[in-house]
Amino acid sequence: MTKIPGIKILVALPILFLVFLFILGRPWDNPSMKDYYFEEYQIQRAGVIKNKELWKGCGLSIEFVNSNRKYISFKKDTATVSIGHDCEVNEQIRQGDFFQKLPESNKCFIIRNDSVMLFDCNSDMQKIVEKFKLPISNINEWNLQEKYVWHKMPYLPIEKFLDKN
Repeated sequence: MTKIPGIKILVALPILFLVFLFILGRPWDNPSMKDYYFEEYQIQRAGVIKNKELWKGCGLSIEFVNSNRKYISFKKDTATVSIGHDCEVNEQIRQGDFFQKLPESNKCFIIRNDSVMLFDCNSDMQKIVEKFKLPISNINEWNLQEKYVWHKMPYLPIEKFLDKN
């Protein structure tokens, strides 16, 4: 029986390719930008801010503890949330602040010591809804008169969202 040189390599290459795709996170499952923005609007995020990173001008990426992580990651203790391109909110956020984004809304708040600041998570949400034709008829926002004002705790508008333990 004659051996065909390289048969093992021909068999191993497709297997290695599939393993490589799986390690990359199955690129065919990547959501569209419309799906990404809609999911970001729907989900709730809460935790202590570990890091903030500027990108694309004044965009903000916050890493925080996420006990509800639904997928496998090398960073199991963190997740990232993006906040619009508003430079003013960047100046207000510090490491160690408690951050929370409310579900099915564009409402976010930060608690630092005994103070809380409310803000709309993404200042460009109206533009995003129109551009990507998201199925959000009424953007649930704070509709604040003054931006980035700190209030003393307890603060009634957020009391129902805090864990009382």
